[in-house]
Amino acid sequence: MTAGAADAAKPVSPARATVAESSRTPSQVMRRLEEMLDSSVTSAPALATVGLASRMLHARGGGLLVAPFLDAWLPAMLPRGARAEITHALFDLAYHSQPCTSTRAVAALLKRAHSDARSADAATRSAALKLLGVVLAVSQLPEQGVSLEPALIEPLLHQLREMATNDPAHDVRKLAVTLARTAFLGKPMMTAS
Repeated sequence: MTAGAADAAKPVSPARATVAESSRTPSQVMRRLEEMLDSSVTSAPALATVGLASRMLHARGGGLLVAPFLDAWLPAMLPRGARAEITHALFDLAYHSQPCTSTRAVAALLKRAHSDARSADAATRSAALKLLGVVLAVSQLPEQGVSLEPALIEPLLHQLREMATNDPAHDVRKLAVTLARTAFLGKPMMTAS
């Protein structure tokens, strides 16, 4: 066997992984992923790991298994500021936790979507609209028992109308129009080209 063949036959392991790291408890893994969220180098792999875990849980048991996972990750993700990748990860978790998303999660995600929709970054505004769409969809499920107060709906409708007509990004305007039409039937919207 040549030296190159011997190297190819060795098992591939993650960089700097040790035996101790491979036997971490779930809470230790979560803490390590939370630490990774704070680095621009490791944030994307951490979010990919969380997203993959939510899809695996969903494949095994649907929203019933993902909803507690979402609840566990909310405190780690919500305070990390308006970043498109975080908001998109929250959307992914919320989408896969349907129809079992907790009332607490719906309220927290609604606030996050409303806040991120005002971001200067178009990608963050777009992710916020997607998150808002899934939150509105979950709130309409009869088994959820979540009802959005009229005091919350009016500012959302105003924000969607504003984004649909005045957002500088064409894709964001288009998404805002689609979401407004879907969420608030009977409220026709004009789009700015």
